[in-house]
Amino acid sequence: MFDYEVTDSRTSATYNDDSCGEQYSASGEYHVLTIRAQNVGSTPAYPPSDSWEGVYAYSENGTQYSTEDNICAFADETNPGNSTEYELVFDVPENTELTVIDLSAESAPEVAVVEVP
Repeated sequence: MFDYEVTDSRTSATYNDDSCGEQYSASGEYHVLTIRAQNVGSTPAYPPSDSWEGVYAYSENGTQYSTEDNICAFADETNPGNSTEYELVFDVPENTELTVIDLSAESAPEVAVVEVP
């Protein structure tokens, strides 16, 4: 189980994927969200980092967006009481405002709804 916070939100036409050594260009524009996940459970777990696990962003009108699947998104296994930071990247139409994200994973199945600042 995790507590989540969006600590940074930015937009960009490109994304430098340091983990995989690639640079990507958005079809629309990238919304890059930095997530802080604190493990409030009693066992080590991985916070969710892609849409396959259950990560989606929503615009104000309720349109759902998945994470950019070419980017090597991952989060570290986190021990109870510790936290980790990682980025989620969404390719959305230009001028789209993301308002919330849903986060769930096999090791953290409860769906968390987190506001995007």
